[in-house]
Amino acid sequence: MRLILFLVLVYIFIRLINRFFFSATQRTRRMTQPPNRGPAVREMVQDPVCKIYVPKRDALTLTRDGATYYFCCADCLKKFDASAHG
Repeated sequence: MRLILFLVLVYIFIRLINRFFFSATQRTRRMTQPPNRGPAVREMVQDPVCKIYVPKRDALTLTRDGATYYFCCADCLKKFDASAHG
């Protein structure tokens, strides 16, 4: 009976020691590794009509006289196009 009690206590002690060392290792690893930022940061462009910023990959584009303009929606693109022709 004493042997079983001794083995249980040793098992608990080993588990506590492992938990302490492994959690400390994981904490250190989290602090030293750079955060995962995923793909490159999205480039933002400003809509010339409403002046809001949109991700470049999501913006509608219009190229005129060698310049590219970026728009948040079709309405802004139409307003810009109408003012250029009007």
